[in-house]
Amino acid sequence: MTQKEKAEELINKFIPHTKVFHEVLGWEEYIDSAKECALIAVDEILKVAVCLASAVIATCQAEYYRHRVSRSHKHKRRCGVCP
Repeated sequence: MTQKEKAEELINKFIPHTKVFHEVLGWEEYIDSAKECALIAVDEILKVAVCLASAVIATCQAEYYRHRVSRSHKHKRRCGVCP
């Protein structure tokens, strides 16, 4: 699915929530409002994705540090030269 197709799919999901009934015109769809809703939803998803990515990076860095410290301690126990 292309980006354009996905954007159209999201907009189409929001259109039913932006319909308004006018006495003279009948039901009217506000496509611009649906587009705005889709953009807000995508922005919120991206914020969460960035937070999750940051958490994963922090976890990986912490694990890497623990691994390095653990290796260092093992080396010091085996080595008679290191303090």
